[in-house]
Amino acid sequence: VIVKSTIQSYLAYQYKKLLAMTLIILMYALFASSFSAGKILLNYCSPLYLTAIRMITAGSILLSYQYFIAHHHFKFNRNHIWYYCQIIIFGIYITY
Repeated sequence: VIVKSTIQSYLAYQYKKLLAMTLIILMYALFASSFSAGKILLNYCSPLYLTAIRMITAGSILLSYQYFIAHHHFKFNRNHIWYYCQIIIFGIYITY
């Protein structure tokens, strides 16, 4: 019984390790393809528009995750909207 549970825990550990490595490789593949996609998309739209679409898409995905998955940490205060706007303007658009 002890040997069986040890083997099962070892196989579970190996499975988690394989899954983590697969996710890391997938992440690097997506990161590498984003450069090619960005280069192709620059032929069809302006850099400012492309940056805006990228940031809106990323923000929507992150806010959706925060709202639906980790909703117990989701606290949006209306008093902070001005700070968010400053971060958006100074952190993204002025750098370009």
